[in-house]
Amino acid sequence: MPTNTPHTETEMPGATRLDVADALSALLRDTGTEPRSDSQLEALTLAVAADLPVLLWGEPGIGKTAALTQLAETLDLSRPVALSLIAVLHFFPDSDDPHGILRQLLEPLPSGSYVAITSATPDFAPRVWARISEIYREQGINGQLRTREQFTRFFDGLDLVDPGVTPVHHWRPDGDLPAALTDAQVSVYGAVARKP
Repeated sequence: MPTNTPHTETEMPGATRLDVADALSALLRDTGTEPRSDSQLEALTLAVAADLPVLLWGEPGIGKTAALTQLAETLDLSRPVALSLIAVLHFFPDSDDPHGILRQLLEPLPSGSYVAITSATPDFAPRVWARISEIYREQGINGQLRTREQFTRFFDGLDLVDPGVTPVHHWRPDGDLPAALTDAQVSVYGAVARKP
Protein backbone atom coordinates (compact mmCIF):
# COMPACT_ATOMS: atom_id res chain seq x y z
CA MET A 1 0.00 0.00 0.00
CA PRO A 2 1.46 3.42 -0.84
CA THR A 3 1.91 5.67 2.15
CA ASN A 4 1.67 9.41 2.47
CA THR A 5 3.11 9.66 5.97
CA PRO A 6 6.58 8.92 7.30
CA HIS A 7 6.93 5.39 8.58
CA THR A 8 6.82 4.74 12.30
CA GLU A 9 7.07 1.01 12.45
CA THR A 10 8.13 -1.56 14.98
CA GLU A 11 9.63 -4.76 13.67
CA MET A 12 8.50 -7.82 15.59
CA PRO A 13 9.78 -11.38 15.60
CA GLY A 14 8.38 -13.34 12.69
CA ALA A 15 8.18 -10.24 10.44
CA THR A 16 5.01 -8.96 12.09
CA ARG A 17 4.94 -5.19 12.17
CA LEU A 18 2.80 -2.34 13.34
CA ASP A 19 3.00 0.49 10.85
CA VAL A 20 1.20 3.47 12.29
CA ALA A 21 2.04 5.54 9.24
CA ASP A 22 0.16 3.21 6.89
CA ALA A 23 -2.84 3.11 9.24
CA LEU A 24 -2.98 6.89 9.52
CA SER A 25 -2.52 7.25 5.76
CA ALA A 26 -5.45 4.94 5.10
CA LEU A 27 -7.64 6.84 7.55
CA LEU A 28 -6.75 10.20 5.99
CA ARG A 29 -7.43 8.81 2.49
CA ASP A 30 -10.90 7.76 3.71
CA THR A 31 -11.64 11.45 4.40
CA GLY A 32 -10.99 12.28 0.75
CA THR A 33 -7.86 14.21 1.63
CA GLU A 34 -5.34 14.55 -1.19
CA PRO A 35 -2.13 12.78 -0.18
CA ARG A 36 0.98 14.75 0.53
CA SER A 37 4.30 13.43 -0.73
CA ASP A 38 6.52 11.38 1.59
CA SER A 39 9.25 14.03 1.42
CA GLN A 40 6.81 16.81 2.40
CA LEU A 41 5.52 14.82 5.34
CA GLU A 42 8.97 13.75 6.50
CA ALA A 43 10.07 17.38 6.50
CA LEU A 44 6.93 18.48 8.36
CA THR A 45 7.26 15.66 10.89
CA LEU A 46 10.87 16.57 11.62
CA ALA A 47 10.03 20.28 11.90
CA VAL A 48 7.10 19.70 14.25
CA ALA A 49 9.02 17.19 16.38
CA ALA A 50 11.99 19.52 16.69
CA ASP A 51 9.74 22.42 17.68
CA LEU A 52 7.39 20.57 20.07
CA PRO A 53 8.49 22.63 23.12
CA VAL A 54 8.10 25.83 21.09
CA LEU A 55 4.60 24.81 19.99
CA LEU A 56 3.60 24.05 23.58
CA TRP A 57 5.22 26.86 25.50
CA GLY A 58 6.27 29.45 22.94
CA GLU A 59 9.59 30.56 21.58
CA PRO A 60 11.55 33.14 23.56
CA GLY A 61 10.93 36.50 21.96
CA ILE A 62 7.94 35.44 19.82
CA GLY A 63 5.64 33.53 22.19
CA LYS A 64 3.22 30.67 21.76
CA THR A 65 0.78 32.45 19.42
CA ALA A 66 3.54 33.11 16.89
CA ALA A 67 4.70 29.48 17.18
CA LEU A 68 1.17 28.26 16.44
CA THR A 69 1.00 30.69 13.50
CA GLN A 70 4.21 29.12 12.17
CA LEU A 71 2.60 25.70 12.54
CA ALA A 72 -0.43 26.87 10.55
CA GLU A 73 1.90 28.22 7.86
CA THR A 74 3.73 24.87 7.68
CA LEU A 75 0.73 22.55 7.70
CA ASP A 76 -2.45 22.94 5.68
CA LEU A 77 -4.87 23.01 8.60
CA SER A 78 -7.87 23.13 6.27
CA ARG A 79 -7.26 19.39 5.75
CA PRO A 80 -7.06 16.59 8.33
CA VAL A 81 -3.64 16.08 9.88
CA ALA A 82 -2.12 12.99 11.50
CA LEU A 83 -0.52 13.62 14.90
CA SER A 84 1.81 10.82 15.96
CA LEU A 85 2.84 10.59 19.63
CA ILE A 86 4.61 7.25 19.56
CA ALA A 87 6.55 6.52 22.78
CA VAL A 88 6.27 10.17 23.87
CA LEU A 89 3.64 10.64 26.57
CA HIS A 90 5.10 8.12 29.03
CA PHE A 91 7.96 10.61 29.47
CA PHE A 92 5.45 13.15 30.84
CA PRO A 93 4.34 12.41 34.42
CA ASP A 94 0.91 13.65 35.46
CA SER A 95 2.61 16.59 37.20
CA ASP A 96 3.58 17.83 33.69
CA ASP A 97 -0.09 17.70 32.59
CA PRO A 98 0.23 15.38 29.57
CA HIS A 99 -3.54 15.61 28.99
CA GLY A 100 -3.22 19.39 28.70
CA ILE A 101 -0.26 18.99 26.35
CA LEU A 102 -2.31 16.67 24.16
CA ARG A 103 -5.23 19.13 24.14
CA GLN A 104 -2.84 21.93 23.09
CA LEU A 105 -1.52 19.82 20.23
CA LEU A 106 -5.00 18.80 19.07
CA GLU A 107 -6.64 22.22 19.43
CA PRO A 108 -5.37 23.76 16.15
CA LEU A 109 -5.98 20.56 14.14
CA PRO A 110 -9.13 20.42 12.03
CA SER A 111 -12.00 18.02 12.52
CA GLY A 112 -11.24 14.69 10.87
CA SER A 113 -7.61 14.70 12.03
CA TYR A 114 -6.20 11.59 13.67
CA VAL A 115 -3.89 11.05 16.61
CA ALA A 116 -1.86 7.89 17.25
CA ILE A 117 -0.53 7.40 20.77
CA THR A 118 1.48 4.67 22.44
CA SER A 119 2.64 4.41 26.03
CA ALA A 120 4.47 1.89 28.16
CA THR A 121 2.37 0.14 30.80
CA PRO A 122 3.02 -1.82 33.99
CA ASP A 123 -0.18 -3.84 33.51
CA PHE A 124 1.41 -7.06 32.24
CA ALA A 125 4.76 -7.11 34.08
CA PRO A 126 4.53 -4.78 37.09
CA ARG A 127 7.79 -5.77 38.81
CA VAL A 128 9.82 -5.55 35.60
CA TRP A 129 8.43 -2.13 34.75
CA ALA A 130 8.85 -0.86 38.32
CA ARG A 131 12.57 -1.66 37.98
CA ILE A 132 12.77 -0.07 34.51
CA SER A 133 11.12 3.10 35.88
CA GLU A 134 13.60 3.15 38.76
CA ILE A 135 16.54 2.91 36.33
CA TYR A 136 15.16 5.81 34.28
CA ARG A 137 14.69 7.95 37.42
CA GLU A 138 18.26 7.15 38.54
CA GLN A 139 19.40 8.59 35.19
CA GLY A 140 17.34 11.74 35.70
CA ILE A 141 14.64 10.77 33.19
CA ASN A 142 11.12 11.43 34.43
CA GLY A 143 8.14 9.54 33.25
CA GLN A 144 5.03 7.67 34.18
CA LEU A 145 3.82 4.26 33.15
CA ARG A 146 0.06 4.13 32.69
CA THR A 147 -2.55 1.44 33.18
CA ARG A 148 -5.08 0.78 30.43
CA GLU A 149 -7.62 2.99 32.22
CA GLN A 150 -5.12 5.84 32.61
CA PHE A 151 -3.97 5.53 28.99
CA THR A 152 -7.56 5.46 27.69
CA ARG A 153 -8.19 8.89 29.26
CA PHE A 154 -5.93 10.44 26.57
CA PHE A 155 -8.74 9.71 24.10
CA ASP A 156 -11.55 11.44 26.01
CA GLY A 157 -13.59 13.49 23.53
CA LEU A 158 -12.10 11.66 20.53
CA ASP A 159 -13.53 8.82 18.45
CA LEU A 160 -11.41 5.69 18.91
CA VAL A 161 -10.69 3.70 15.77
CA ASP A 162 -11.17 -0.09 15.99
CA PRO A 163 -9.74 -2.06 17.72
CA GLY A 164 -9.44 0.77 20.25
CA VAL A 165 -6.93 0.66 23.09
CA THR A 166 -4.92 -2.53 22.90
CA PRO A 167 -1.35 -3.77 23.31
CA VAL A 168 0.36 -2.48 20.16
CA HIS A 169 1.13 -5.89 18.71
CA HIS A 170 -2.62 -6.58 18.59
CA TRP A 171 -3.47 -3.32 16.80
CA ARG A 172 -4.09 -4.44 13.20
CA PRO A 173 -0.97 -6.59 12.83
CA ASP A 174 0.28 -7.65 9.40
CA GLY A 175 -0.08 -11.43 9.37
CA ASP A 176 -0.04 -13.80 12.30
CA LEU A 177 1.52 -12.86 15.60
CA PRO A 178 4.41 -15.02 16.77
CA ALA A 179 3.02 -17.51 19.28
CA ALA A 180 5.80 -16.76 21.73
CA LEU A 181 5.18 -12.98 21.79
CA THR A 182 3.33 -12.04 24.98
CA ASP A 183 1.65 -8.87 26.19
CA ALA A 184 4.22 -8.77 29.03
CA GLN A 185 7.10 -8.73 26.52
CA VAL A 186 5.57 -5.79 24.65
CA SER A 187 4.02 -3.86 27.58
CA VAL A 188 2.94 -0.94 25.40
CA TYR A 189 -0.62 0.21 24.76
CA GLY A 190 -1.55 1.92 21.55
CA ALA A 191 -4.57 3.42 19.87
CA VAL A 192 -5.63 5.73 17.07
CA ALA A 193 -8.49 8.20 17.37
CA ARG A 194 -10.24 10.75 15.19
CA LYS A 195 -10.96 14.33 16.22
CA PRO A 196 -14.71 14.88 15.72
